[in-house]
Amino acid sequence: MSKMELENIAICLLRTIEEVTAQDMLKGIEDVSYKHLRRKYLDKLIAMGAVVMTIPESPTSSKRKYILSELGQKLINK
Repeated sequence: MSKMELENIAICLLRTIEEVTAQDMLKGIEDVSYKHLRRKYLDKLIAMGAVVMTIPESPTSSKRKYILSELGQKLINK
């Protein structure tokens, strides 16, 4: 993983201190498609357990947002 990718992951984590939409979390990170950014950052953060969905039982809800998990909080507090 490159230094830029690590910095972008840190930005995503910091943006999820409060509930945020996926679009707002990924806004302005790289000049590529939303779909690419979602796979590259958001899906990885969810898979590692650093970020959680606010409505996990409705993964396609338009009201869904993301927020730091306990693990995510520990990562940004280091």
